[in-house]
Amino acid sequence: MTIEHPKKILIADDHFIVRGGLELILKKHFSGYELFFASNLKEILSLLKISDFDLMILDVDFEEDNSINFISDIFDLQPQIKILIYSGLDEDLYAPKFFEFGVLGFLSKLSIETEVIDAIACVLKGEHYLSKNMKDKMLKGLLKSTDNPLNTLSKREFEIMSLLAKGNGNLEISNKLNIRPTTISTYKSRIFEKLKITNLSELIELFKIYN
Repeated sequence: MTIEHPKKILIADDHFIVRGGLELILKKHFSGYELFFASNLKEILSLLKISDFDLMILDVDFEEDNSINFISDIFDLQPQIKILIYSGLDEDLYAPKFFEFGVLGFLSKLSIETEVIDAIACVLKGEHYLSKNMKDKMLKGLLKSTDNPLNTLSKREFEIMSLLAKGNGNLEISNKLNIRPTTISTYKSRIFEKLKITNLSELIELFKIYN
């Protein structure tokens, strides 16, 4: 007689509202699963050590670290686990990198409920989930999983991006590189344009994932 293990889903996100919203959707559309919750990296790893999960819905950014940096730790603990990334970050930039690390799906937090349901159902079956936008771009050859957006930067642009990502302000960078502050501002605008981002938070996330 085959004994089935209890079906479990782990929701890992540092926002209470996100965890609560996913809980409502899962309870309504995926009955039979026991739900667990984690709000930080320590809680995630602790739960993975004591219980096997069918699925983990995982945010990208936590206070301790970016989740790309501990994906391998997750798979070391539970090689069979299915991971669906659930993030507000640009999927064009971030999804390919996560797929390279073995996750099965990437879902935007701007997705409507039916898309959330479809993504969860797809990943639970062990299939990859891509949004229609991502599928269209892959079919058109506009998105390549090996692309690193940081490669579009010049040596000086990358140097300035690195300093920005490490918390340096324009004046600090100006003093370190002996460049006028106005020139730093010009470089910053050019970096944002090349990477198709609009703020420093996005720059930091890209640096964490692709550097």
